[in-house]
Amino acid sequence: AFLFHVDHHADFFLTYDNLIDEQEKIKNTDMKKMTDFVQKKLPVDNSEFIVPAMYKGIIGDAISVSRENRSLYGTLEDGSYKTTKKAWFKDRKGKIHNFFLCGSIYGLTGHNGLLTDEYNNFDVRQAFRKNHRKRNVILDIDLDFFTYRDDEDGAWAMNERHLETILSSEAFNFLWSSAEVVTIALEPYYCGFEAECIFILDKMNSIVLNKCGLDIKEKVTQQFGFSNK
Repeated sequence: AFLFHVDHHADFFLTYDNLIDEQEKIKNTDMKKMTDFVQKKLPVDNSEFIVPAMYKGIIGDAISVSRENRSLYGTLEDGSYKTTKKAWFKDRKGKIHNFFLCGSIYGLTGHNGLLTDEYNNFDVRQAFRKNHRKRNVILDIDLDFFTYRDDEDGAWAMNERHLETILSSEAFNFLWSSAEVVTIALEPYYCGFEAECIFILDKMNSIVLNKCGLDIKEKVTQQFGFSNK
């Protein structure tokens, strides 16, 4: 699948190469062992799930809509007139995986957008379109993307107007309409804790309700012990 990763953090890291050795011993059909591996071996901050998923063959290429692009796994390559800035690596079968970098969600669409400009960024458009035709696109959203951050004061949710501007934008609607699978990570710690997370979740819930007819907020808050205020 092609992955859209919308997150404050890039999550494109791998602390130990032997994680891949352990993962490759697990058969794709053995869900219990795979679940144990994910829950017990990968870092609890969820910063290393993309690289193993690429090695496992679940994900081919990805676009990172993130403000953090430091110390990424693989080889970092600056874009040119025709290509896109990215980190890339070869898996053990020789397949190249690209992690295309887009710092702003608004940079995906529009006149010079990564996925809509017909004269630039051939590499990322080709990778995306091939999977889009097959309805093989995953959208992964971490709620901490929708935060303001300060090194001293921590993080807090974007104001209502800012949130609604992003969630109603052409770019966000393009992401949503392109995806066959959508995952949403709460990330309360990186949102500025529970109250800030719930504020963002409430706005996201409106989008999910409108587009899919699903009310996720009550179920999510109950499952994770949030107050749902």
